[in-house]
Amino acid sequence: MLSLDSYDARGFAIKGAYCVGGVFAYDSLHAAWSPTRVSEITPETLAALEILDPTPDLLIVGTGRTIATLNEETLNYLKELGVAVDASDTVNATSTFNVLVEEGRSVAAALLPAGHVEK
Repeated sequence: MLSLDSYDARGFAIKGAYCVGGVFAYDSLHAAWSPTRVSEITPETLAALEILDPTPDLLIVGTGRTIATLNEETLNYLKELGVAVDASDTVNATSTFNVLVEEGRSVAAALLPAGHVEK
């Protein structure tokens, strides 16, 4: 299982590699993730959830330096997929993701960098 080694204001360290910008992680996979602000988190940017097998039970969303709410369309999309969502600041989201992975839970993470501030 994948855990996030560390993070800073610009990105994440995963398995010894540094990823600048957002990251999407699930099981043993991780990829650069395109959104740069919470308003860009849409069903399209989360479409990978549709091909994951099994579909995770929970999506942890890191919204940057502060907590921000996902838009209604995205929340409805996740509900239709049967994926619960927990959005929080990226520092807490990263920690929560790592703990749940260690517990063996079915969880994915979609994280903006910890230094991101929504404007």
